[in-house]
This record gives sequence, C-alpha cells and structure tokens, in this order.
Amino acid sequence: MSRKYSTSREAINIIFFVVVALIIFSLSMGTHMRNEIWRDEITIWHDVVRKSPEKDRVHNNLGEAYGRKGWIDKSIEQFQITLRINPNFPEAYNNLGIAYSKKGWLDKAIEQFLIAIELMPSFAEFHKNLGIAYNDRGWLDKAIEQYQIAIKLHPAHADVYNNLGITFAKMGSIDKAIEQFKAAIQLNPDDPTFHINLAKAYKMKNSADQTEGKTDSSKR
Repeated sequence: MSRKYSTSREAINIIFFVVVALIIFSLSMGTHMRNEIWRDEITIWHDVVRKSPEKDRVHNNLGEAYGRKGWIDKSIEQFQITLRINPNFPEAYNNLGIAYSKKGWLDKAIEQFLIAIELMPSFAEFHKNLGIAYNDRGWLDKAIEQYQIAIKLHPAHADVYNNLGITFAKMGSIDKAIEQFKAAIQLNPDDPTFHINLAKAYKMKNSADQTEGKTDSSKR
C-alpha cells in the first residue's frame, strides 16, 4: 500500500510540475506576443485596426503613425479609409491635406484643408496649414490671410508668426516681416529658426537701405 501511495504521489507531483510549466510557457509566449505587438506605434495601431476595422479614428491614427515614419502613400490610404467611414471627420481631411502637400500635390492639399475648415472653422491649425499650402503655391496674399486668421484664433502660436514673416519677406515687406519674427521670438525665444529669420530680414533691410541711399546719391 505504501508503494502505491508513493507512486501516486510521484505521479501527482509530475502532473503538477507539467501543468505549472505549461502555464509559465503560455504566459511567457503571451508576453512575447504582446511585446511584439507593442514594439512601435505602427504595430500598435495596425493591431487595433485589425480588431476594429470600422472605427474611423483608429485608421486616422494609423495614418498619422505612417506619416511620422515617412510612409506617405500608406498614410494617404488610411486617411482615405477614415473618410469613407466618416465623411465628417475634419482632422482626417487636414491630415490628408498634409500628406498631399508632402507629395507635392498642392491643389489637392488645398482642397482638403478647405473642407476641414468648412467642418471646423475655429481650429487655427487648419488655417495655418492652408496658409502654408497657399504660400507654397505662390498665392502669397491668400497665405497671409490664412495666417492672420490662425493668429486671431490662437495668438500664442509662434510658428504662424514665423510663417507670416517669411511670406511678408517674399513680398518685399521687410518691416512687416521683422515685426512677425520678433513676435515669434517673444513667444518662443529658444527656437533658433526665428532668430535666424530675423537676422536675415535685418540683412535684407540693410541691403535695401544701402541700395536706396546709393540711388539717392546718384540723383544728386
């Protein structure tokens, strides 16, 4: 009887250790698979899209992740899917406009920004992005108009002042450009780009003043 009891106890111990080992293996495999899923944001959102393919925002988020990676065609595809699911998603139109701009498709980008603004006219970022597209298109008056709207909606947006300064400089309105670069620096003094642009504007102003002085001197 004692031998049978001993044999049964050994069998139970073996079974116990096998079960524990299987549990540990299962948990470790689950952790490994979850780590694989969560290793970067694209993998995360791709997993979420697979589980919730009809949710507009997850496609939009995957598109943004593709865009940050530089995979513009893939980002465009996701934003288009987002808008098929929800045609009234202003952020997706804005994101699609940004992606089109990166491809150099400025007219298509402008179209998307205009739709985003129509759906959400009080969002400064949309006006800023439309201003950038207008500027790149060479429509400087329209760019200035959009930047000024963006500043009214969000007066603390240093980048918009900087963009406005660049556009004024392109138009030859150097004093106005200097004013905008100063405003950008006041809001964000740690950004070297603003200081560089201000220095360039002063250089342009000095060159213009010297040229004007020589012209006046020659007339005498």
